[in-house]
Amino acid sequence: MFVFGTVQLTYCRGLSLPVVDVTVKSGIKAFAPTWDIVMGVKQGKITQQQYTERYLNLMRRSYKANPVEWSMLVESTIPFLIGCYCNPDDFCHRFILADILQKLGGSYRGEITKDQLQGWIV
Repeated sequence: MFVFGTVQLTYCRGLSLPVVDVTVKSGIKAFAPTWDIVMGVKQGKITQQQYTERYLNLMRRSYKANPVEWSMLVESTIPFLIGCYCNPDDFCHRFILADILQKLGGSYRGEITKDQLQGWIV
């Protein structure tokens, strides 16, 4: 079993815990959404449900096409965080990815807030 949490990347400088960037702009592409679905939901062209369905389909394909990247997470022996720039209270793919990782055997410790991060910064 692997242990992970989610976090807003804005607060992660100097963090002693590994953070996996899953953003479309700078993140690991195996876990990132596409610009089409990101902009689609932000511009109101697709619903959150449509975004979720498209992201899940993208992750199903990614799981098959990117075994090394997925193994990096599901075989991790140290806790890690999944990060994106979205606010913790907003709809965000990092929470969808957290659901996927739980189904793959992960223990999700929840969203780490700015205040909670203080103990992790070195």
